[in-house]
Amino acid sequence: MLVGCARQERKPHGETAAASVHQWLHYLWRLAICLLPLGLLGVSQVHGGEIHEIIRAKVEQIRAGRALVGPVRVASSALVPLVYEARGFAPAWGDGRRRDDFIKFLSEVGREGLQPEDYHFSDLVELREEFRLQPDPETAKLAQWDLLLTDSLIVLVNHLLLGKVDPLTLHPEWNFARRTGHEDPLPLVREIMEAEDIDEFLRRLLPAHPFYLRLKEALAAYRAIAAAGGWGRIGEGETLRLGMSGERVGQLIRRLAVSGDYAGDVPQTPVFDWPVGEAVKRFQDRHGLEADGLVGPRTLAELNVTVAERIGQIRVNLERMRWFLHDMPEEVLIVDIAGFRACLFRNGEMIWSARVQVGKPYRETPSFRSRIDYLVVNPDWTLPPTIVAEDTIPAILADPGYLAKNSISVLDHRGRRIDPAAIDWSRYRKAKFPYLLRQEPGPRNPLGRVKFIFPNPHAVFLHDTPSRYLFQKSERTFSSGCIRIERPFELADYLLESTSAIGMVKLREALDSGKTRTVFLPRPMPILLLYWTAQVGKDGAINFKRDIYGRDSLLLQALDRKLTLINGAWRSY
Repeated sequence: MLVGCARQERKPHGETAAASVHQWLHYLWRLAICLLPLGLLGVSQVHGGEIHEIIRAKVEQIRAGRALVGPVRVASSALVPLVYEARGFAPAWGDGRRRDDFIKFLSEVGREGLQPEDYHFSDLVELREEFRLQPDPETAKLAQWDLLLTDSLIVLVNHLLLGKVDPLTLHPEWNFARRTGHEDPLPLVREIMEAEDIDEFLRRLLPAHPFYLRLKEALAAYRAIAAAGGWGRIGEGETLRLGMSGERVGQLIRRLAVSGDYAGDVPQTPVFDWPVGEAVKRFQDRHGLEADGLVGPRTLAELNVTVAERIGQIRVNLERMRWFLHDMPEEVLIVDIAGFRACLFRNGEMIWSARVQVGKPYRETPSFRSRIDYLVVNPDWTLPPTIVAEDTIPAILADPGYLAKNSISVLDHRGRRIDPAAIDWSRYRKAKFPYLLRQEPGPRNPLGRVKFIFPNPHAVFLHDTPSRYLFQKSERTFSSGCIRIERPFELADYLLESTSAIGMVKLREALDSGKTRTVFLPRPMPILLLYWTAQVGKDGAINFKRDIYGRDSLLLQALDRKLTLINGAWRSY
């Protein structure tokens, strides 16, 4: 099981990036020295010192800011010079078979949702074909070939291990350590360039988790659908249901057949019969919709999403998985934000899951990692400043009895009670509220009877809720950022390792006491708050989730941009 997290201290982004830059420059310098003997093979034996001088001149141009090798822009412009300077400007690629194997790998990198052209694929192929036609190619072209191969490898390894897009550029709250088991690239790249099977070695750098492998298969399947012409659009109109017939029903059946939801032969006279209704339910279930078998506006909208859009959705989720699947413990609680579900994994198996409610679109639940250290039974609730300003004060102004009805006390920052009647609430329509509002434990407390605490700067935690009826909704964006969890006491039993009868009795006694109590876990539980909108289950069916926070389009744009390495730090441009 590769899904999990470890708590870490969060450093300022600039400090983290600077440290990363320093490490990469240091490692690449060592890498270049160790790879020096490779440059004495093949090409350098034929062209002697001439190719060294050409590479030197190109390196100086790259250092001066002219990051062009021939007509091609070098992406790793800060690191390529270090490699060749340490090698005395000797070429790095001498084995023709390994070069061919590497280019073949680049030709297939689209299977990962990446783009071959990010790695100079067309230029490398063009140069290779030119060399095959010219037994004695120009030395300048050989130097260009060598530089582009090295640049391509540096960029590719980074993308396979860490993802192409730096998540911090899209999600400032992201705090996952980008550990891969290859923090020192020196032995890694050296092994790649010396490997008998470079293709097999590079594939080992990719996530091996079933989540990733199954989603790769789905990408191939949807690209095959696209190559065959995709699926047609279903016309607008009234809700389609059992017993109906006509042109739109025919469009519906053909659409469901292409995506594999309808398994029978497409009839010549289309009728919305029971098999069609079951196919609609399968489609709805895969897309997070209420599986009522009716094709209303929401279902129709999902049916009319194009196959190209679904391919993009799969690609961005493969990228997200490259961000975190390399460094995960065996035991973890995952909150799938877009899927509205929490799952507990132990020893590679999902042992518990429950529905959750997450933040509204204007109060998003953030993505980050932490660990659950303790839970609080019969919690009180100190209202966050945002909720006080946007919700509570307007409610008090509308109803002076609001605080008493909801068992909310006003406290100063020393914990002393303040008489609400002594406060001019109208002063705080826009001004900062100087007191704390605390809701006592009880049936009206929005945290319910238990909350699970994991340190984070966002004041986000898991908790019970009195609004249990909302778990029946298919889309559950109801909270102010925290995660409301179904069946919280079952989760508490697992985390406290109290599934024995005695342990459950003790938990029940604490709950029934009505007193607020803190209960520490015997072992902290890693927790990941993750956002992904495409996932393939064990049955092979791909599930698409609505992009509730609009994150997919931004990531897809970043994924499709070209890459450069500015001052040693990976960025898109």
